[in-house]
Amino acid sequence: MSDPSKSGSEFQDFKPLPARRKNAASAKSVPGAPAPRTNSVPLSNTRVPPPPELTPEARIDLRRAQRRAQRRTMPRVGASVLVFLIALVLFGGAFAGYQIYLHDRAAPGVRVLGEEIGGMTRTQADAHIREKLGDPNVLLSRFGGEQIVLRDASNVYRAWPWELGFRSDLKPALDVAFQIGHRSDFFLSWMEQGRALVLGADVNASDAFDEALAKQYVSVLAAQIDRPARDASFRLEGMTLIETPAQAGRRLDGDETFQRIKKFAARPAGEIALPIQDLAPHAVDATKAQTQINAFLQAPLVLTFEDRAWAIDQAALAQWLTLQPVSNQNGSPNQNGSPNQNGSPNQGGSLTYQVALNDAAVRAKIEALAREINQAPRDARFHFDNGALTPIVMSQEGRALNIDATAQAIAAKFQQATASSRASGNAAPSDSSIDALRANTVALAVTVTKPEIDARDKDKFGITGLVSSGTSQFRGSIPNRIQNIKTAQQSFDGVVIAPGATFSFVKYLSEIVEANGYADAYVIFGDRTVLGPGGGVCQVSTTMFRAAFFAGFPITERWEHAYRVGYYEPPKGLDAAVFVPSADVKFVNDTPNYILIESVIDVKNLRLTFNFYGTKPNGREVKMSEPVVSNVVPHPPTKYIDDPTLPRGTTKQIDFAVDGEDVTLYREIYQNGQLVMREKFFSHYDPWQAIFLRGTK
Repeated sequence: MSDPSKSGSEFQDFKPLPARRKNAASAKSVPGAPAPRTNSVPLSNTRVPPPPELTPEARIDLRRAQRRAQRRTMPRVGASVLVFLIALVLFGGAFAGYQIYLHDRAAPGVRVLGEEIGGMTRTQADAHIREKLGDPNVLLSRFGGEQIVLRDASNVYRAWPWELGFRSDLKPALDVAFQIGHRSDFFLSWMEQGRALVLGADVNASDAFDEALAKQYVSVLAAQIDRPARDASFRLEGMTLIETPAQAGRRLDGDETFQRIKKFAARPAGEIALPIQDLAPHAVDATKAQTQINAFLQAPLVLTFEDRAWAIDQAALAQWLTLQPVSNQNGSPNQNGSPNQNGSPNQGGSLTYQVALNDAAVRAKIEALAREINQAPRDARFHFDNGALTPIVMSQEGRALNIDATAQAIAAKFQQATASSRASGNAAPSDSSIDALRANTVALAVTVTKPEIDARDKDKFGITGLVSSGTSQFRGSIPNRIQNIKTAQQSFDGVVIAPGATFSFVKYLSEIVEANGYADAYVIFGDRTVLGPGGGVCQVSTTMFRAAFFAGFPITERWEHAYRVGYYEPPKGLDAAVFVPSADVKFVNDTPNYILIESVIDVKNLRLTFNFYGTKPNGREVKMSEPVVSNVVPHPPTKYIDDPTLPRGTTKQIDFAVDGEDVTLYREIYQNGQLVMREKFFSHYDPWQAIFLRGTK
């Protein structure tokens, strides 16, 4: 390369190119730029000048020229974009402002019954519509100035427009109008706004009435028009069916009536024809029922048990019968068995009446018989007189009429009598009244229970003599206590206990109530001795316990008293308390024969005895050891209680002092002189305080 500071005579000095030729010049003259391709081959003798070297000032001028060229080219591309963006911003702003404007206003172009409300707020629209259409006379004039006629053939019903739901305030129509262009779907709202603005949107009268009010009117109208179809019905009078004729029904189609009112609102002209459905009753046939009645009532029904019989005549039997309609094909009687009265259109079919038994009536009769037949089993009772048993209470078998089984037997007899066809080989009912009566007989289903102690079996009891006795004294008893002892001991007189059976004192004791002869006497209640019903019954249970004790019978339950009671001593520790139902006296008859209990009360000498009769086990002998007293606890000091009902200076003792102690005794059972059992009987008695009432009156 030649020295840039030098210039040959054949080369011209470099000058800046004009700006408009920038692109071409830069492609040709910029140092380092690739030379353009050409198809010509350079001549070997042709001299190509080297690219000019740019001075620093030239380079600066070149860059300035390039920037000026770029600034002239940019407005050509960005001007259109800028115009578009400005237009878009202006449109968006206008659209947003339009939406803000419409936020609480009706869309332009919206009308209600021809009245323009576009651009109005709801308050303004309400006032405008009220002024133009709010007068009821204006509303009435839209429907010809008269009541609207609803016609059912010759029956005419008249209603004011507002009775059918057309409202003078047109609130429903305004609600619809203000929904146009104000949807939750923005695209749909914009479409509605544009359509209303260009084509208009008129809310008609069908949107200007209260549907709930219209439906209410239809329901009131239906109540006046509807009449359910009534099938022919029958009732039984004696043995004859009496018919009540059928009646056709009709029903207003409520849904269709509502739609017709709604259509009338859009084009109020003429009358509204009411859609009425005719309801036809079922065809009814009672021939089968009459045949069944004749068959079942041809003779009385006879109910038998053992040698007893109860005849139910035809008039009473007729009260047991009920008539039931049976549908054929599509006929549908009511669930209660009565004919069709539900107002539904008859879908065809017919009804056939048949006879059925009224189960409630049958059971009522059986239950009445049960009260006459039923009885609890009762054991026989005896006295032992001169080696023989004399019945004092006869035994009685138990009887229980099975109501379910008897009702089923009567139902089977009814089915047999009224069957439409009979099995091969079965004879038809005889015309003879005697044969018909025999054929109409039902044996009652009675469960018989034999008593445990049957008087007819007394010779098998093996009761031959005295087995043991128990005795107690009741000296010092008040009259009411003596009365209770007499009443209670009667509950056990003549009782017979089977071999191996367990005797329960409470089981046989009569209920302790005044009606059974009991009176108030002193009883132990908690930590006090008080007057109460049945005081003295423990005298009887103690005496019974002693008889069983000396018979050697196993004692399975026995309770001592809370404190020592003088009536039951001596000896100590041989008493037995009862308290229904928690405390009882029980023992087991461990002999192979029956045991008879016989009570003997000596009111003069104030003594009670129970004798056990039976067959005494060979060689059995019972002895009692002397009671052993331990753990003696002195009684508390005497207690006085002021009583305003007693005169001052007088006292009345209501509880008696007794020391507490433990008593132990033994029962020894010998067999042929040999000790075979020694049983311990332990009793714990609490110390008891003497209590006096002191008069303060």
